[in-house]
Amino acid sequence: MLARTTSNDTGQSREAASRARRSRCTGLIAASSLVLALTATLATEPPANAAYSSSLRRYPYLTDLVTTSATVNWATTRSVTTGNVKYGRSGVESCTAHTLTATRTTITVGSTDEYQWQANLSGLQSSTAY
Repeated sequence: MLARTTSNDTGQSREAASRARRSRCTGLIAASSLVLALTATLATEPPANAAYSSSLRRYPYLTDLVTTSATVNWATTRSVTTGNVKYGRSGVESCTAHTLTATRTTITVGSTDEYQWQANLSGLQSSTAY
């Protein structure tokens, strides 16, 4: 029987590349959990039974997720003048324990004027659900 090993462009064996992919997938699962757990609020805190806001143009999503920081992004109509993100460590503190004010950038999508919001979370604990 002939044993054959192959490597990718970086010289990794198939097994090493597979391990690296599984590791990245684990990170993506953790990032997805963070996306689901973070709550972006607009202007004022909505009541517990709040419904969809017609001012929201793009649901919150994460970018630049690293060990101890993440950026939360979303878009609204220009009628919304302030934005913030509230978050907390799951099972340890309230989901509104921390509040971070977002910055806005004026954008136009097609012919629609919007604000793109960004809140940079830092000081997060690695391997921790929020």
